[in-house]
Amino acid sequence: MAEIAKTLGISHASVNRLIKRGRQTGLVEIKIKSPVEHLVAIEEQLRASGGIRRAMVVPTVSDNPLTTLQSVGEAAGQLLVETIRDGDVLCISGGKGVSAIANGLKGQHGFNVQVVPATGLVQWQALYRRQSRGHRAGRTAGRPCFPDPCPAICR
Repeated sequence: MAEIAKTLGISHASVNRLIKRGRQTGLVEIKIKSPVEHLVAIEEQLRASGGIRRAMVVPTVSDNPLTTLQSVGEAAGQLLVETIRDGDVLCISGGKGVSAIANGLKGQHGFNVQVVPATGLVQWQALYRRQSRGHRAGRTAGRPCFPDPCPAICR
């Protein structure tokens, strides 16, 4: 506003009054451009196009794929914490993405949930390692992990 006042040769108060009058008459519209505004638009498009209740688009802050994976894992972990409720059963698979989500869960949340790894027989040995994804997610949730050594058949 100081720049407008200087350019027009009027006081700041006059600029404020002119802007207020312009907004009231519809001649002036103030819009704040956010660097994440386009991400919100993409989220809205995803929800509208696929019957998705919740979508979260994470900005790319680096060309490093590990940094991107960490950012997505933290965002997905936050979304999980916002979504999960006591009594839920959390069934997780293996992979870098699930691992990033488990790493993105910060602190103890104390949800009363069961964590069931859906890994099948291929990863059975990994289920009993102390650092397995299922055990890490269970510890973060403050609940035990229940390994299921049989393949999951989902429809």
